[in-house]
This record gives sequence, structure tokens and C-alpha cells, in this order.
Amino acid sequence: MVKESQKHASRAWEKRNPERTSYLALRRATFNFVHPKSGTKAERAIQANWDDYINDLDTLTHLLEQQKTMYFNGKGEN
Repeated sequence: MVKESQKHASRAWEKRNPERTSYLALRRATFNFVHPKSGTKAERAIQANWDDYINDLDTLTHLLEQQKTMYFNGKGEN
């Protein structure tokens, strides 16, 4: 069980680091989409929409390759 003091410290850190907090939330959501844990709601949703999921993974693969190419060609500054 997480102590109240730890929860408070975590919320304070998140408030002081909003960009990092947002980045970590995006990353966590992406990882959960790409590799859902067994028995989770995410896994059930993916199984129910398997064809869309495979198409989305293909699209993400293409977009990731594009992003890496832009980054390594010096165009990655946003």
C-alpha cells in the first residue's frame, strides 16, 4: 500500500514536471497499446478488433521509421 506522504510527493513532482509527466503518460499508453498485459481490458479490446490492431501496428511502424529518419537527418527539432 502506498503511503499518503508518497502520494503527496508524487503529485508534487508531477506538478513541478508537467512536460515529463505528460511524456511518461504518453509512453505508458503507447507501450500498453503495443504490448498489453494478459487478461486486461486492453488485451480484450485488441482481440475484439484484431484486424484494426494489426493495421494500426503497421501504420505505427511506418510512422516510427519516418520519425527516426527525420531525427537522424537533423530535422527532429520540434
